[in-house]
Parts: sequence; C-alpha cells; structure tokens
Amino acid sequence: MKVLLVNDYRRAGGCEVMVEQIREGLAARGHEVLVFTSEDVPGYRRTPLGYVDSQACRHALEAKLNQFIPEVVHLHNFYHELSPGILATLRAWKNRTGGRVVMTVHDFHIVCPNAGMRYFRGGKPRIAALDRRLTLGQILGRRWDHRGFGYSALKILQHVWNYRLLDRLRLAEREFIVLEHQDRNHLLHRRGPVTDRLGRPKLKNARRGRIESDRRHPGRLQRRRDDRRPKTLQQIRPLG
Repeated sequence: MKVLLVNDYRRAGGCEVMVEQIREGLAARGHEVLVFTSEDVPGYRRTPLGYVDSQACRHALEAKLNQFIPEVVHLHNFYHELSPGILATLRAWKNRTGGRVVMTVHDFHIVCPNAGMRYFRGGKPRIAALDRRLTLGQILGRRWDHRGFGYSALKILQHVWNYRLLDRLRLAEREFIVLEHQDRNHLLHRRGPVTDRLGRPKLKNARRGRIESDRRHPGRLQRRRDDRRPKTLQQIRPLG
C-alpha cells in the first residue's frame, strides 16, 4: 500500500516524532510511505494570506499526489504552514481517484482558533468551554493570541473561512484518529465519525467516551470510565 503522510514540519516536536514512527512502522510492514511537509513546497515563504489558504502549498501537494499516486493520505498538523486550504486539494484528489483521507488530531485546532483552547482577557489566558461547540459570536469576540490583535484576527480568519464558511473538514473523508483524549468530546459534536484505529470507527454518538471538565481543578480534564480507546502509539495498529 502507498501512504502519503502530510505534516507542517519534518522535524520539530512530538507530532513530528510520531509521524516518523508511523513512517518507520508502515515501511517495516512492507508499505511504501512518503512524507510531505512545507519543506517540499518550492520557494515556500509564510505570508498572512498563505496562513489562511496557501495556493503554493496546494499546488505542491497536488503535484506530489500526481507523482506518488498514494492509496491513503494521512493528515497530521497542517495549519501552521501548509494551511487548511490543502483540504480542498485532497477532496478533489479523493473524488478523482477514489483514494482515502484520514486525519490524526493532535490538538483543538479544528474546533477553536487557538490550538490550546485558550483565549486571552486582560493579558491572562482563559480556557474556553470544553463541553460545547464555540459559537460564531464567541469566536469573533475573543482574543485568541497573546501577541496582539493582528495575530488573533489572523487565527480567527483562518478558522472561520476554512471551517465555518467553507466547512473544509467535510471535504476530507470524515474520519478522525484521536490520540489526545481532550479532543474526543469536541470531535464527536461534529458530523464525522471518530476512529481509534485507521479505518475502524469506534464511537457512534457523543455520549460514549465523553470527556468532561474536572470541577475540582478547572481546566483539567477527566476521562469517563467508558472511554476504552488506546492510550499509546504502540497500541495504534498501522494501515493494513
């Protein structure tokens, strides 16, 4: 099987370590695996417009898809550099070839302008509500970046344009691999199924495996007993 792993960076932090481990694991099982990052975009340079929807990254990804011809595209982080605009490219590829798209969710980005679910008031960080979907008013009326209004406005624009107006998460195949337990409850409020292992939906509704705030420690999350999903990468079976 030919698998294309898509991520913002080739080397940086924990997500990149996971991508490399997945690549090595799949390759060891005899699959042909390629990693696509912003380093593969000719003359790449981050711009405010590109942060919202990068045409350069979309064209480079399309070229890689046509060259490599994968059967599965596995998305990781893409909102720092590649931009959510690549979801439209993947949708066109999926419709044309019948290929499959899955996504591992590493943070809260797809449900909140701030990947850590934090907004800032009076210079202090606050945690957004963890038990319900953010309203458009809450998204537009809060500051989502501590560096200033301009950074916050850019995050809001990226989120609203791609996920609220164009609903680009629907453009990719609506299956998410949730490795971080705090993401699960939010993803279940969306329209797509959640998978614990590639291609195997585990939860059918928002009640099973729900994550709730710990009232004794605001901001901390507690896992309900009925959440039995794998906890470590070693427990996630590779494709095939």
